[in-house]
Amino acid sequence: PLSLGIETMGGAVAKLVTKGRAVPCVAEEVFSTYVDGQTNIKIHVLQGERELVKDCRSLGQFVLAGIPPMPAGLPKLKVKFLVDASGVLNVSATEERSGTKASLQILPSYGLTRDEVARMVKESVTFARQDMLEHRLIDLRNQITLDTAAIRKSLAIMGTDLDPAYRTDLEGQITRLETLATGYDADAIHTALTALDKAST
Repeated sequence: PLSLGIETMGGAVAKLVTKGRAVPCVAEEVFSTYVDGQTNIKIHVLQGERELVKDCRSLGQFVLAGIPPMPAGLPKLKVKFLVDASGVLNVSATEERSGTKASLQILPSYGLTRDEVARMVKESVTFARQDMLEHRLIDLRNQITLDTAAIRKSLAIMGTDLDPAYRTDLEGQITRLETLATGYDADAIHTALTALDKAST
């Protein structure tokens, strides 16, 4: 009756199985790490129609451990949801480069009444605009963290070989972008991020 997904960095929800989908069904999506050298990843499974973890129902969590240390964004984490005809949810996570695997089985839960499900669906409509903005801001801020870290690393490696004016321009763009990211103008943040990515390539 409600969508199924996992928590992503910053408290957002990535939905893999949408509300009303017929069972049995399979859904999968590829994610990655957010921190350099990360060897363990917590998979938090959620149910609900809202865009943030705090507004959804937790179904369980497990840890994918033993991932070889790699730079952020390099590991390929395939998360697979399999809902069988009985409503049993099997969640598996595989780091494709190393083959590291972990999984969790969640039995059908009848803890939600029809009225509770109806309320959760109604709230998702009522707060849709606000939720989508918050989710977009989380995604943008996550991308900013990854992109600016990569640019700063490249600037450090290039050292004095880089044109001083170009370096100053990039550093200024980073500062302006990070200032914008503390606010709530998603369009302005996106424009500044796009400009920085274009200038740094």
